[in-house]
Amino acid sequence: MSKARRELLQKTIGHGWPSYFRISNARMMFQQSARYQEETHDRLNAALARGKVFVGFLTTYPRLSINHSVLAYKRTSFSPNPGVERYLVYDPNHPESPRELVWSPKTRSFSFQKDWDFVGGFVRVYQVYSKPLQ
Repeated sequence: MSKARRELLQKTIGHGWPSYFRISNARMMFQQSARYQEETHDRLNAALARGKVFVGFLTTYPRLSINHSVLAYKRTSFSPNPGVERYLVYDPNHPESPRELVWSPKTRSFSFQKDWDFVGGFVRVYQVYSKPLQ
């Protein structure tokens, strides 16, 4: 979709730099616990179970190796590691194919796949658009 209508998508999303100044980014400083990530994981599963999508803001704060939002739209059933949950996400930086977000219950953390602008691995995920001022 975004390849065919690239201009419309870019107009709708806007520039990337304002994402650094969203009010909801304050969560990154105060809600870094594994428990918060478990709650986010639960909200992700609940949204998908209702047939909805989940917009997640990915970050490695305080390191800023990624500061990016993706749209999770499907939990995949296949995982070579028992207990690991995999999700297909739409990444506007890579419209050509789905990307993968992974949840590990053992470490209570998410990871995102490697690409040209991110080394891959651990990320914190914060839900976007779930409450006022987000």
